[in-house]
Amino acid sequence: MALFNFKNNTKVELEEVKKELTTAKTQLSSLENKKTNLLRSISTDNMDLSKPFIDDQFSRGVNWAYFGESNLYPQILNELYLSSPMHSACVDFKTWSIVGDGYEWADYDSLKASDKIAIKHFERHNDFKASFKKFSKDWVKHGRAIALLHYDKEKKEFDSFKLIDPSELRNNRETLFNDIKSYYFANDWLHRTQRIEFTPYSPVNKDEWQIIEIKNIVGGTRTYGLPDWVSSANWQSVSADLGLLHKSALENGIQPSVLFMYPYLMDDVEEDNWVTNMRNNYKGVKNYNRGMKIESNGNEQMPEVKVLETSDNHQLFEQTSKEQKEEIAISHNINPALMGVRVAGSLGATEEIEFSAKQFEKIWLNDNRSIIEDFINDIAVICGIPQEIKINKTELTNVPNDVKLMDQKANGRPHGKQGPGEDVELPIVNDNLKGLSAKENSDMYRIVRDFNKGRLNKVIAISRLTAYGIDRETAEEILNTEE
Repeated sequence: MALFNFKNNTKVELEEVKKELTTAKTQLSSLENKKTNLLRSISTDNMDLSKPFIDDQFSRGVNWAYFGESNLYPQILNELYLSSPMHSACVDFKTWSIVGDGYEWADYDSLKASDKIAIKHFERHNDFKASFKKFSKDWVKHGRAIALLHYDKEKKEFDSFKLIDPSELRNNRETLFNDIKSYYFANDWLHRTQRIEFTPYSPVNKDEWQIIEIKNIVGGTRTYGLPDWVSSANWQSVSADLGLLHKSALENGIQPSVLFMYPYLMDDVEEDNWVTNMRNNYKGVKNYNRGMKIESNGNEQMPEVKVLETSDNHQLFEQTSKEQKEEIAISHNINPALMGVRVAGSLGATEEIEFSAKQFEKIWLNDNRSIIEDFINDIAVICGIPQEIKINKTELTNVPNDVKLMDQKANGRPHGKQGPGEDVELPIVNDNLKGLSAKENSDMYRIVRDFNKGRLNKVIAISRLTAYGIDRETAEEILNTEE
């Protein structure tokens, strides 16, 4: 909390403060304007980040369509990834779910030696494994993935490609009857550095460098793709601000927070000493809750000290923190439980996570994995590699086998591996298990866990399980479930 020292010459001091602030801003601006490779801070005050403005009408006197009111919306998307913990975790999770287990070349072992050499050369020359992951992350983060293809005019073939971050590229508009004719590259759209024009890829195009991209059509715009989570962009900004708010409170807070009212005007030397002492001894985390000593040359010079009552926003911050995590995860088509946003030890957590993982696979993962797979196959074929690439399926959950087997045995289901197409509802043969409450079901899990860890002997464990109406043979089967 700031300290306020009220004096009669407030107006003069205010002018001096304004001059100091102007000087400080100038110095800070000179530091921020140094090149930092896309890490410049972009102000998003009073912006609705969920509704980016895309100018398809060329009303700005330039050849490219503006992406965002200031043409910096892709840069804002990068900022949100860097500053919002929940959002970046969701992006990383979705990227991993697509490419976490890597890829394979179809029928690689049966290929000729020359074909294998060509594939290895293609992978090394293009840093393909890193590019493979970058394409996926760009697709999740921006709703776009972009490659710059190189055409060898002497050999008359495409031989390599380079990655382009979506924040570096703009294009002219696309309409129902007109495709994109030109792309414009700049590594700094904030200060409009030199731009390079490229043409889109075409089999008959002979330009040395050509652009190929995929884009996610959201909200009816054809010119630029958008990420499917864009509805929560404002919540992601809130997530970033919450962390900054707490950091600022810890760094700038003075404890105790008090108001000093002096019955006289300090001279400049005394005031400087007073302000310096407060900043050095009572500001920040390391000086938290220090005691204060006040001296004076008499009661008439003793300052009046009042403790300031601050507003209690703890509950509001706690509620906002919870809501932003849930809203961001939901916009990503992810159950918050998959991201660890759940009550530890809650009943049914295992089943909820498994169900949520399958739902995420069906709703989002399968389609988007196919999109990335098709895109990298297109690039490989263009560069002369006809072999198909298959992205390995990532196992999203790995629930312990003993929990699954216990469920299967207790419900009379076979505990061998289910084959394709055999995911059917099997009859429950033990009617006593149908009416178990959540507490009773949890107690059964606890009995098995304690038995497996040696905390219960077999006789007592069987006795406790049979108390729920399970016959002795079934109880023994459950206890004999392997770890």
